[in-house]
Amino acid sequence: MEKRVFGTLENGEEVFLVTIESGDYRFSVLTLGATLHYYGTKDVNVVLNHDSLPLYVNDPSYMGEVGGPVANRIANATFTLDGT
Repeated sequence: MEKRVFGTLENGEEVFLVTIESGDYRFSVLTLGATLHYYGTKDVNVVLNHDSLPLYVNDPSYMGEVGGPVANRIANATFTLDGT
C-alpha cells in the first residue's frame, strides 16, 4: 500500500491518493469522497480520471466519485415509471 498527497483543498485539507497493488493489479482512491482514481493492471487503467485535484473539485460530472451519505435520501422525491 502507498499513500501520498494528491493535492490540497482551498481550506488547507490535504487529499491523499491511496494505492493498493496485488500482483499485476492496482487500485487507487482519493480521500476526496472515496473517488475512484485507478483500477487495472500496472500498464492499463480502465477508469477515467483527472491528473490534478482542481480538475476533480471543479468537475460537474463527479467523475469517479462514490455516492455519499445522502444518496437515495431526497425528501419527498417521486418519479413515474410505466404510468405509475
